[in-house]
Amino acid sequence: MNGREPTAQERAGERAFALTNAADVAMLILMVLAAIASGSLTMFSESARGVLLLIMQIYTLWLLRASHRGQLTRFEYGTGKMEQFVFVIVGIGLLVGTIWVVQSVLDAFVTTEPPASPLGLSVAAIVNAINLGINLIGWHAMWSASRGRDPGLLAGELSARFGSLVGSAILQVSLTAAALAKDPVLVLTFDAFGATLVALLMGKRGLSMIMKGLSTLLDQPPSAALSQAIRSKVTAIIPETDILGLRMRRGGKQIFVEVAIDGMAVSTVQHIAERSDTIRQALHTLDSPVDLTLVVGTTTGWHR
Repeated sequence: MNGREPTAQERAGERAFALTNAADVAMLILMVLAAIASGSLTMFSESARGVLLLIMQIYTLWLLRASHRGQLTRFEYGTGKMEQFVFVIVGIGLLVGTIWVVQSVLDAFVTTEPPASPLGLSVAAIVNAINLGINLIGWHAMWSASRGRDPGLLAGELSARFGSLVGSAILQVSLTAAALAKDPVLVLTFDAFGATLVALLMGKRGLSMIMKGLSTLLDQPPSAALSQAIRSKVTAIIPETDILGLRMRRGGKQIFVEVAIDGMAVSTVQHIAERSDTIRQALHTLDSPVDLTLVVGTTTGWHR
């Protein structure tokens, strides 16, 4: 297995990611303790969401470090399916968590148990304020580490961190309102609103992760518009009569394209290399990254 030393920029990205993960672990422990102490539905819901997303973040950090050190080159088609499989599992966990949170909110309204105490909700609001600050610092650190270059694996985490930042800000308003409210019904309503918001965030993120993950695991082809754009660029360089097959599939954010050319249409190895370079340059103009494989063969086993 051939390794390499990560660049200074890659190390900076790893440090930013690792520090935010460490802060998330400490914050998650504090949130669980606050949820137990306060009895806040919002805190319990946010803690459950935090545990599931932290699993994904730790896995992504491992994947990021291994990629920067050339330890994943044995995967000739990239690590897209490895990432997406874990994302599907976490996505299912988020949907299960969503159902649990919604059920907890409904139970809170139909039972006679008193809502969380003002003191407990004040503690929860303070803990969430700390979490809001950590999310802001974490998002800014990742954004700074990826600024001016392709964020790569950090792109998903940047998006997730920004979503957590916005969610924490809204929860801060909800928890503060619940802590200040005097009427028990209002206290429960504000707390339930925060928990419901967390459930919506969990459900939306879970469905998104499952849909994107399955599209990669099942080798889903790109959209009709992108497929047509790829086909048009390929046939502009190679006559369609010389193409034995053209196959496309998604692999994470990358599109894998395999073009089979009739061996009678290319005379030399240099001719094949020139055709391949020309197609790659043409596909490079598309919005999505494309990995091209050029195959030279016969009509046997290929379909147009």
